[in-house]
Amino acid sequence: MTFLFQMDGFSLVGGLGSLIVAGFCYSAYRNMQDVASHLRGTETLDVGVDLFEKIKTAPNHTLEYVAIRGKAKALESTLQSNNVPAAKLLIQSTTVYEHKAEWIRSSKLWHDTKSLLSKTVNHVSFSLNSANSHHRVIVDEPLSTSGLEYDSVYNNYEPLKSSSMSDSLIQWATGEVTKGFQTIEDGLLEGTSLTAVGKVTLRSGILKIKNPEGYEYILSKLPLEGIIRDKTKSVRRWKYVTVGFAVTGGLLLLIWYFKRRWRRSGWVVGNSDALDLMNDEWFDENISLQGEEQPCVICLTQRRNVVILNCGHICACRSCAMRVDICPICRARIVRLVPTYQS
Repeated sequence: MTFLFQMDGFSLVGGLGSLIVAGFCYSAYRNMQDVASHLRGTETLDVGVDLFEKIKTAPNHTLEYVAIRGKAKALESTLQSNNVPAAKLLIQSTTVYEHKAEWIRSSKLWHDTKSLLSKTVNHVSFSLNSANSHHRVIVDEPLSTSGLEYDSVYNNYEPLKSSSMSDSLIQWATGEVTKGFQTIEDGLLEGTSLTAVGKVTLRSGILKIKNPEGYEYILSKLPLEGIIRDKTKSVRRWKYVTVGFAVTGGLLLLIWYFKRRWRRSGWVVGNSDALDLMNDEWFDENISLQGEEQPCVICLTQRRNVVILNCGHICACRSCAMRVDICPICRARIVRLVPTYQS
């Protein structure tokens, strides 16, 4: 019980904070749920004659939201990897990390750390092609899509060669020692089968898939069923996180509320024996008469008959002390009230 009483400020701030986080999580949950629900009603078409015939009869030669699947192929030349010459890339991401050992004063130990030095992403225009026909759909702004996982092309760590004695002493003195550099190259390889979900348009005989208005633009190696399955898992995770924060916030606010109720109703006293004594009849018959001529500083009518802890002031009657949270003299928070005894 004492532990709960000490959680007054934490319960209020923690409860409100948890509910605010739950609100943000609920918003993300609803957005993800809308995406998954919309994907379930999305039609899947292979790049080919069926897609071409369908879009010719569509209003304004546009399919607002559809999933297409085909093999990725560069419109012109591919990107060449500097580390793996045989790799033909449509999207190339190169990341360089610096590995260091840093001295942590609090633990008095050396810890390995990794910091990002540079990251570059390049791409060429490409399309999704049919395996059985000459039809193709150009992918517009592929870097703005979501859901695409790159293939690992190159990953190499190069230890730093031994430097001069002066450089080593400077590094040890500053608490940072460079150990080496790591280069990671990822990308989208030509010939990869992809599913693109977006708005497909036909202009001047050219099919193009674009970022749809109000919906998620997706490019993935998975078929549409796999994309829906991943989105459903994300919806479930966001739901659990939202419920967790909401329940935590509710419990903390309940603890704060009942703690205040206990204090105002006279439950927050020194021990359980004093609970039975904290009533008006006991106070009228047993309180010390030494303070009879000193009225309560709040009501100015009843005599002072309680000690306010933890500050120790005797300045109020029981009825008034129960209605305030801070001492009227020093403004300290009231932890408990103890009746004064006649000696």
